[in-house]
Amino acid sequence: MGKKVFVTTNDQDTMAYFGWQDGSTALYGLKHGYKNAAENLVDFALEKGAEGDIETLDTYIFPILFLYRHSLEISLKIIYYTLYDEILQGHELNKLWETVFEKVIKKIDTKDFLKEVMQHKEKNGLKFINWSMDDIDFDELHAIFDELQEFDKKSDVWRYMIDKKGQLYFADAHHIDYKNLNSVLGETYTKLEYLYTIVSHYMSG
Repeated sequence: MGKKVFVTTNDQDTMAYFGWQDGSTALYGLKHGYKNAAENLVDFALEKGAEGDIETLDTYIFPILFLYRHSLEISLKIIYYTLYDEILQGHELNKLWETVFEKVIKKIDTKDFLKEVMQHKEKNGLKFINWSMDDIDFDELHAIFDELQEFDKKSDVWRYMIDKKGQLYFADAHHIDYKNLNSVLGETYTKLEYLYTIVSHYMSG
């Protein structure tokens, strides 16, 4: 009958287990997995680069950027999903961020919303925490999402490199620093994770 791809096993050391999640845990696992995979590939690329392996540096950048980008997209969508229980449509990071900022971030920072959450927590015997977002530079986040979208206008650059007409997206040479990429996108992910934690806390219980 031939080989199959999706084969189960009784060996828990070689088994991936999925399909048990609800919407929230599924999205959380996805964003975490894509981000961790990106970071692991960055570490590997830098190791190979230190050995003079230019090919790895030049070819791993595309899957790394795709993984990071997708982790950020899902991070934005899970923040919205946690508050509204619906998935944001679209893939443009800057537009997704604008929606999250306007409809989630601003809302959870209002007195009426916080009062409602506090009353709900107290009614259910739960601790209310008034989380601070003062340390988050929202303008900087917006600028990062604008930059990412500018490079990847149709959200397919890092997957294909060539458009549907067969034209290369990058006709000129570009350079990108792995360490800076890892730092900036890692920090961006962490900030979105913090925002998700806030919304998740307010909506739990």
